[in-house]
Amino acid sequence: MQYPGGKTRAIRGIVGALQAAGVTGPFWEPFCGGLGASIGLTKAFGPGLHSDANEALIALYCAVQDGWQPPERVSEEEYRAAKALPRSNPLHAFCAAGCSFAAKWWGGYARNSKGQNYAGRTRRALLRDCALISRPFVADFCSSVPFFGPGFVYCDPPYAGTLPYRGAPPFDHAAFWQKAEEWSTFCPVFVSEYAAPEGWRCVWQASLASQVSGGNGGGRVGTERLFILDERAAA
Repeated sequence: MQYPGGKTRAIRGIVGALQAAGVTGPFWEPFCGGLGASIGLTKAFGPGLHSDANEALIALYCAVQDGWQPPERVSEEEYRAAKALPRSNPLHAFCAAGCSFAAKWWGGYARNSKGQNYAGRTRRALLRDCALISRPFVADFCSSVPFFGPGFVYCDPPYAGTLPYRGAPPFDHAAFWQKAEEWSTFCPVFVSEYAAPEGWRCVWQASLASQVSGGNGGGRVGTERLFILDERAAA
């Protein structure tokens, strides 16, 4: 599903870097977002754990897995009405991300143009992708307690210097990197970001255009990078 910072175009390179590092599943993806990386990770490493702090997104994915049928079309009036729905209602997140301009959470109704039907495209993506992943769940990575179990953790957090995701709680970048380091004592932790603190090593990079805005109203072209903690790489 279209989502800010989605990894659909980058996932092939990311998976290649993970395979080159020799990791195996099962994996945990604590920032599953629009499932841009989820399908590639699942195809490469088998079933994994998918979670996100945005409970409305998770409610949408679970509803689709339980048989809810997303609409083929959503009018502007229906879009506005869906904003008042409880976050547990799958139509709320469906419209918030799948029918919004540039996939920004309630960023304005995306009017169909040049033959595009945003609701229909989102419907098809959800029906395809939700059938391929294990049951997703709500989780806050920064509050998690590390444990042995995952073969590796892949993190695609909100990027520093970009607009925060409206559907999720405010993101503490310092707490995130501290938690990622804690998890690295239990299993390899890979982080997608533009930059990382000292001690993290880049194992893959590519210049890609992103929908995530730095605050000027447009997207940006940045160098996507995949990092791993040096201590883990040398272990």
